Amino acid sequence: ASLTAAATVTKTPAELLARRDGETLVVSVRQGGWPVAQTEVWVHTPGSDTPVSIRTDELGEARVTFPTGKIGGFVGVRALVKEAKPGEAGGKKYPAVHRWATLTFPNPAVPVATAANKPFSQILRASYANNHEVVGAAAFNKTLFDGKLTKEQLSTHLQQRALVHNEVHRILSGADPTKPVPYGAAQKNVLVLLADDLTALGSGVPTEAQARPLTKSFLQEIRESERNGPYFALGVQHVYYGGITNGGRMIGEKIGETLQFTPTYYAKSDGYQEYIAEVNKIADPKARAEMIRGGQAAYRYIIDSSNEEVFKAK
Repeated sequence: ASLTAAATVTKTPAELLARRDGETLVVSVRQGGWPVAQTEVWVHTPGSDTPVSIRTDELGEARVTFPTGKIGGFVGVRALVKEAKPGEAGGKKYPAVHRWATLTFPNPAVPVATAANKPFSQILRASYANNHEVVGAAAFNKTLFDGKLTKEQLSTHLQQRALVHNEVHRILSGADPTKPVPYGAAQKNVLVLLADDLTALGSGVPTEAQARPLTKSFLQEIRESERNGPYFALGVQHVYYGGITNGGRMIGEKIGETLQFTPTYYAKSDGYQEYIAEVNKIADPKARAEMIRGGQAAYRYIIDSSNEEVFKAK
């Protein structure tokens, strides 16, 4: 594969093309040979922790700075293309057809970073293994993307998340200001957006009495970690914040499509790139170990709670 090959039209139902225009990477999204406007495209480059998200223009093109960087590997591009016609998959009928289009091509070969100078954010991501994919296959997401999520299920989902966010907020807000604990205005705003969404849904901000058993257990685990400092809680925050500011955009759009209500928690939480730069300043081995432990615990809880019976399709 090469960038030249990435510009080759294949005439598949949904396809991505890529070409270089000076210092710009131009990605074209097509469906049946026609440009697809206003669809989201994610471009992930070697060495970056998260993909860049942009929308196509009226010509079906999205433009980002051409990846160069200092790490060899592959550039990955993906887009979700919606066709407004009914379809069937796995014996189920759907009002619209959604197709993932993906494309990869090699970045110019350069020396690969060693473990010694690898950014901490990349070490964190590696420590989570395939947990992100496991979450994507959980009952909550399956119900959501099958178009069967109910308002009650959404309220339960957001309320349990609010309880976790509130506990993490308590610990991180009280952390020693001389330590590198990236928890600023953008991160705190997540709680504001979540409270607004719960109010709009009519369920309101929950009290701990409304915590489900798995949530109660996880909250206790977070509290017990506090004796070792704030970094376990920061690891929990890292997983939640990364999720809502990246893949959460697509979750929010699907919720909006299903329930005609788009949670601002998923749609407007922002500031991840600035946050990551601060995470990479955390150098203390004990702090790093606690943050990894907290992130792994967060994934265990999210996976288990997302598979609860309450989130299965009715």
